[in-house]
Parts: sequence; C-alpha cells; structure tokens
Amino acid sequence: MWHTLVQQEELLLEANKKIKYRGTVRVQLKWLHFQPGEPRDTDIENVQRLRTHFLKDCRRLDVRNHIPALIDESDLNDAIIASGLSQEILLSNERDIYPELIFPTGYRLECLHGRHRVLAAKEALALLDKWWTVDLYLTDINPKLKTCLIEEYSNEKKPSDGDIYCKIRHYHFEGNISFERRWWTRLSQHGVKNLKRLLRRDEWTAAFDNLLDIPGLWGGMRISTLHMIMDIRCDEEILNYLGHIKNFWFQLFNGDKGALQKVDRISVLSLQLKAPRVSTTDAKIVRGQLLSGESFSNFNENERLKIWESLSVFEGLIPSLDDFFPNVNYLSCLSSCFKWLTPLLPRETVREAMQRIFSNSDSAALTDLADWANFGYRSLVVFAMRRYREIPKPPTGKNLLAKPTPEVNKAVLREFADLAHRLGFISPEILAMRRHQMSVDVGRRSESLRPILVTVGRGETKERRCGIPHRQAYEEDTQFLSLENLYSNTEDSGEGLTSFFIRKYIYRAFFGDWQPRDTIIVMQERFDRKTQPVAEQENNGERQAGLEQERQQENQAWREQEKQVWLQERETEAMNERRKQDQIFQDAFEKGKHAMLAQIQEADARRQEEITRQEEITRQEEITRQEEITRQEEITRQEEITRQEEITRQEEITRQEAEADARRQEAEADARRQKEIARQEAEAEARKQEAEAARQKAEADARKQEEIARQEAEAEARRQEEIARQEADAKRQEAEAPAIEWQNREEQERRMDEIRRNQQNDLFEQDDLEQEPSTVHVNDSQSREEARYGMNANSINIIPEKDQKRHTQLDVEKALNSQNSNKDKAQVTNVAPTSLPSSLDRGNSNGQDTITFRLRKEGKWTRFNVQGSEVKSQAITLMRHKMRLFNVDLGSILPQDCLTSAVENETYTILALPETEINIDDDLVTKAEIIKTEALSRNKTKNKRLSIQNISQSHHASKKRFISQQDQEQEAFFASVPQI
Repeated sequence: MWHTLVQQEELLLEANKKIKYRGTVRVQLKWLHFQPGEPRDTDIENVQRLRTHFLKDCRRLDVRNHIPALIDESDLNDAIIASGLSQEILLSNERDIYPELIFPTGYRLECLHGRHRVLAAKEALALLDKWWTVDLYLTDINPKLKTCLIEEYSNEKKPSDGDIYCKIRHYHFEGNISFERRWWTRLSQHGVKNLKRLLRRDEWTAAFDNLLDIPGLWGGMRISTLHMIMDIRCDEEILNYLGHIKNFWFQLFNGDKGALQKVDRISVLSLQLKAPRVSTTDAKIVRGQLLSGESFSNFNENERLKIWESLSVFEGLIPSLDDFFPNVNYLSCLSSCFKWLTPLLPRETVREAMQRIFSNSDSAALTDLADWANFGYRSLVVFAMRRYREIPKPPTGKNLLAKPTPEVNKAVLREFADLAHRLGFISPEILAMRRHQMSVDVGRRSESLRPILVTVGRGETKERRCGIPHRQAYEEDTQFLSLENLYSNTEDSGEGLTSFFIRKYIYRAFFGDWQPRDTIIVMQERFDRKTQPVAEQENNGERQAGLEQERQQENQAWREQEKQVWLQERETEAMNERRKQDQIFQDAFEKGKHAMLAQIQEADARRQEEITRQEEITRQEEITRQEEITRQEEITRQEEITRQEEITRQEEITRQEAEADARRQEAEADARRQKEIARQEAEAEARKQEAEAARQKAEADARKQEEIARQEAEAEARRQEEIARQEADAKRQEAEAPAIEWQNREEQERRMDEIRRNQQNDLFEQDDLEQEPSTVHVNDSQSREEARYGMNANSINIIPEKDQKRHTQLDVEKALNSQNSNKDKAQVTNVAPTSLPSSLDRGNSNGQDTITFRLRKEGKWTRFNVQGSEVKSQAITLMRHKMRLFNVDLGSILPQDCLTSAVENETYTILALPETEINIDDDLVTKAEIIKTEALSRNKTKNKRLSIQNISQSHHASKKRFISQQDQEQEAFFASVPQI
C-alpha cells in the first residue's frame, strides 16, 4: 500500500512537471538569480573545483547540467517578443540550437539550483560567452515539484551528510514519506545502517535534532563514522559535548531561532576552534571578519556588533560538529583504558561500568558517596589522559590470530589498577593487574604545577586544536594534567594558545563542569592523606631492589616459565610413547632436552638482536614521520594562505560587480523615472488640449445654430418683402416689359448669389472652428445692405491681417455705378502661407536655436542656455577656463563644431567637463545617457507639436486660396454685368 501511494505521488509530480514546463533556452549569467541559502550556502572550495573543471571542459548543453528556473508567464511572453521567438521554438528541445532569450536590464530570473556552477562559470568563461542553459517552469508550480527541482544535483558537489540528515528529519517531522524516502536513497548501504542505528537511540537523536535550527553546523556531520562513535560506549560524555554545542550557539543569539536560521556555513567555519577572549590573534581575526561582513553576512551591522560582544566574553574554544568527530577519536583512546579495569556488559556505558564496581565505603566517608564516585571516575580519566599511549586497547573475542599488537606497559597497568583500587573500584581485573611489577616512580605524586595557557606567537594552529594531540604536545602536557588545573578558571591573555589550553576545554566539553576548584583541591588532599601511607608500605621493599634488578628477574622468570611450558608439552608426548618403548623415550628425551636448551639460548640472542633492530627502525621511522609532518604542515599553511588570498580576491571582484550593478540600476531607475515624468506631462498636455478643443467646438456649434436661425429669419423676411414687391410691381409689368424682364433676370442672379453666399458663410464658419485665433465678425447692417443691392457674399474678399480679422472691402454702390472702377477696387492681394523652414529655422520659431550647456563641477551638474550665434564664443570662453567640450555621446568636439554637433544629434546639448574631473567612468556614461534621453524626449515633443501646427496652417492657407479664387471669379462676373 505504501509503495503504491509513493508511485502515485511520483506520477502526479511528473505530470505537473510536463504541464508547467515552458522550454529550454540560453540565458546570460547576469540575469540568473538565487535566493540566499537555497538550496544550500556557497561553498568556495566547490566553486574553485568547478572553475578548474570548466577551464578544461564546460558542457553547458548536457541535459544533466541544465539549471531549472521559475518565470512568470507575462514576463516570459514579453521576453519571447523581445527576442523575436515563439513558444514552439522554446519547446523544440533541439540540443544544438537552444534559442537565446533576452530579458530587460535589471531582470532577475529565479533559479532553483546551480549556484556554484554559475559562480564558477562567471570566472572561467570568456566575456562574450557568459551564458548557461536553463529549463523554464511557471511560477505557480506545485510546492512538492519545486522541492524536487531544488534538491536535484548533477555536477555540483554531492549533498553532505549534514544536508541528508537535515532533509530526512525535516520530511519525517512533516510526515512526507515519499520525500523522506528519496533522501534515504542518497545514502550508501553503510550510511543507511549507521543512521538507522542512531535513530534507534532516542537520546542521541534528540541531541542531534536540537542542532537542526542551526543550518551552518551541518557541514561537519559524518554519518559514515557514527558506528565507531556509538561503539565507544561513552554516551554521557558524547551527549554532554552535543549539548555544549547547542548551548553555545543558542546563548550567542539568546535562543532566537530566526537568527539561528541565518547562520551560514562560512560563519561557522570562521568561528570554530577560536578563543577570542584569550587569544588576541583570534580576537583580531574574528572581529575583522564580523565587522566587515565576511562572516554573518545575513545580519546587519548592529546585530554583528552584538555578536562580537557575546563572543568576546565566551570562555574556551568555540565548538561545532567539525571538531566534535575528531575529538570523539581522542575520547576513544581514553575509554579503551577503562576496559582493562572491567569488561562492559551489553548496552552498558563506561561510566555505568565504573559505578557498578565502585564499593569503597571507607572512601565514601570522606564525602557524599555519589560525589566520591564521580571524583574517582574523573581522577582515572585524568590518569588515562597522561598515560593512554602506554595502555592500548585490550584484545577482545576468542580464537584471536597472532597479529602484532602495540606493546603494553605492565607497570603502567599496575599503577592504573592501584589508583583505581585506592579510589574504591574493585574487580577481578584490577586485582589481577596489581600483581604486575611496579616501577620505582609508583606512589610518588608530583606537585601540581601551574600550566601555561597562552604563548607568544601563533601557538597551536587551527588544525591542531582538535582530535588526538601530537606526541610533543602530549609529553609536554603530562606534568600539568590534574583535576585542579583542568577546572581552574584563571586565564591569561596572549597571542596564541598552548596545547594544554586545548586539552583543558576538550575535557570540559565532554565531562562538563563539576565541583568548584576549591572543593576538588580539598577532596584531592583528603584522598592523598588517607591513601599515601598504604601505598608507601606496599612499595618500600620493591623500590630498594632497583629498577635494573627487577628487569633481570622478570626476564629470568619469563625464561623459566617458557621452559616449564615446553617441558610439560614434551612430557605429555612422552607419556604416550612410553607405553611402547620406555628406553627409546628416555634417550630421545635426554637428547631433546640438551638440544632445546641450546635452541632457547640461541632464540634469546636472536630476539635481543631483533628487538634492537626494531627499535632502530622505529626511531628512524619516527624521525621520518616528524619530518613529513613538518613538511605537510608547511604545505598546508601555504595552501591556506593561497586560499585566503583567493577568497579575498573573489570577494573584492564580487563587491565591485555589486557596486557596478547598483550604479547601473540606479541610472536605469533615474532614466525610467524621467521617462515617466515626461510621459505624464505629455498626457496632461494632451488632455488639456482635448478639453480646450471640445470647449471651442461647443461654442462653434452654438454660434452655427444661432447663425442658421438668423439666416432663416432673414430669408423669411426677404421672402415676404419679395411677395409685396411683386404685387406692387405687377401693375407696372405691362408698361415696363423690358424693365420687368431685366428685373426678373436680376432677381434670379441675386438668388443664385444668395445661395453661394450662404455656402461661403458655411465654409468660413468651418474655417473659424479649425483655426483657433480666427473669428469672423459679420455686420447685420452690412448684410442687409448686400441683400438690398443683390450682391453675392462671394464678392467679399477675405484679407488675412496680423490681428487675424476679416473685413469686407467691396463697395456695392460703386460696383453698380462704375464697372471699371469696381474692377480696380476689387483687386485683392491674398497672402499665401509660407513653406516650412529648415531644421535650424524651425528651431528658431520654436526655441530650438537655443543650445544648452551642461557643466559638471565637483560632481554637481548645472545648465545654461546660449543662442545659436553665441555658441562658438561661449565654447571658447569655457575652454579658456580649463573646461573640455563633449557631445552627449562623450565625443570630444572643438568650439567651431559645437553648434553643428548639437543640431545633428537633435539634442541641442553640449557637455562641459573640467580638465581635473575628466574620467570616463560608469557614472559619467550613465549621466550622459540620461541627458541625451531627456533632450531627445523634449525635442521630440516639440517637433510633434510644430508639425501639427504647420499642417493646420497649410490647410487653412489652401482654403483661403480657394476662397480668393472664388472671389476673383465673382468680381469678373459682376464686371461683366451691364449697369442698370
């Protein structure tokens, strides 16, 4: 059932992936953006690894190396249009011709993984070849599908054990079985076995889970070594160490889980194993990294200052999981010593085993029983720290092979057993070891010397501040190792740290704080007073013999023991043969006895030679190993210096790129802001003009309606007058037939003229509506005069004047009396509209002959305008004041070329820079582009307005010429009419 659900969920995710997929494209690296900490923090070493690989072979087109990214559908459509592509091309998936998608400046394409590949490609690829292959998905994808895409990896570094553990626990708490199972599959079979074994221990699991809120710690997780840690059987000490790690980081941020989530891997690596309170060198490094933002970059400056204040008062070494696992190896050396004192029962820890064999009631009378047992256990731990090299791990199991093992110092075992016995621990193994020979130094407790915690110079390097100590440090620290010194809080301040300082805080991380130092001193003095006489009484006789005699006796006893063993074996064989031939057995036994004695002596000689040779070989190997260690340390130091220099260089490059991006984005924002202001101003001006045009149209419509009503009234009046006149003249028609005939013809012509005049008036009214400043004033008396004399309105000439008023120039009565004089006075000169001027003249009519000078002084820009005729002289004046002239494209120009250059690029702008400030940088280029954009936008708006005005003037001029031609025809017509 469970497998079926998982398969169904995977099928749904795959179907959603196909639906939201929008194609594969090539994208410039500058547009790729990653969220901080997703999918994991930046690993400088991984970036360098990929950079080296990309310099040899960069397979960007391989499907396994594609980077998934999320994009909004509207942004994708805009980019497709800007790139001249189509959705079908993006989905074609032809590997060799992936199309390139172009985004607007400043756009950020959210990528789900591939951070290290992009950082390495920015360093390795050529300037014109900085692109990567990207798979595009819509932003509204299923959250589970997004998680799957984020957790994919190809050529990037394989997820660490810490990443795998965090993901498994995260999905376990969510109840997401399929995703938890997906991360289990990334572990090896050995890793799966170790992690399952860990998760079966609730206390261990809880201790590790307490660190899940600090993502920067988990780079030091080692799942592959968990089995060895659990086999040590020191659960209490290991849980103390994990709790110590948690307490430090939680106290550093006052338990703020939001702040703990921002702790990245780089910050942990910069702090771990440093002691800023004690070491001035560490304090200087940590403080510099914090204040510069190199570490804890996700925090602001005030937060980093608070972090430094907390670090400066912390006692000891800063812990992490990176030093936890090496220090557990050191704990393993100590725990193996206790296995000589008593065997461990199943699922029993070392501390529990020691409590089980503790039974000294006399010692318990000194203080509380639990405190005395704790004192004894810690005293034995200190002894193990001093002598663990001479007490190797005891052999376990049955039927063991005869393999070479480290030599055990039985005298040290005797001393260890005696100390355990005096402290109240009793077991058969302890009693057996007390039968071993004792060295002459046993029972002599040296005075507790005050150790040195700091030193001049760098002291112990970071690599030697955790794990098993070096032999020289081990031998130097032996004389200072005591409970009194390990729990001493007196600390000096110096440049570097000593090896004893390291041992002290490793011990306290595992075993924690116990009693105050004064209480420990009192307990130690009471123990010495009670047990010292017994120890001296037991050892007085053996010390008098001397160390050399003891060794000889031990060797002789060993030889005798070997001889007895051989004799017993031979006697057993002889007993079987004696039943057959007693005499033969006796002879063989005698011969074998003498031969064996000779062989024993010869074997002793060979063994002594072999021991001497092995000691010499060991000494030479130790010398060689020390030289190799020194050489490796030097190589490591040089590599560390080189790596730090490379990190500094990369950080500087990143900072410069970030500053350049910020300046470019600011310039682009200013340009967009200026464009938006210009657009808003143009829209406001257009709305204003539309409103004015609507108002004028409404007024013109009202005037037209009034004029129509007036004309209808006048026509009705004329019609009534005409009827009366016709009735009055009917009586004279018979007598004045020729006159009546002529009058009828005249009446017909007058009606035709009236119709033409009405049409012409309509044209004039339309002309008035289109030409804003033009108004036609018609005099009512003049209209009645024209109607009285039967004159057509087309005979009135319209003369354009400066004040844009039209006047009637035709004297009707003189036209009736004198044909010739009427013709002369009717001549009117019509002024035709002039043609459009050239670009420079057009500038003169619209203010464009004014050249704008933009000056920069001390980083500030000013402007002033100069007429076209004064540009050259003004440019010469500026150059005399040590200014240099440039066009808006930052090309240098001479004074005589300023006017021509400003007009040709249609910006009418000249840049003037002081000689001391001439530096063609990004700021200047950005400012020049903004000035050019503003000038071109302003000139474009003015030219558009000028073009509209010129077209309107040309239209009106054409109409006026048509009207003038009609007037001339009317004049010719009236001139041809015979006078009455």
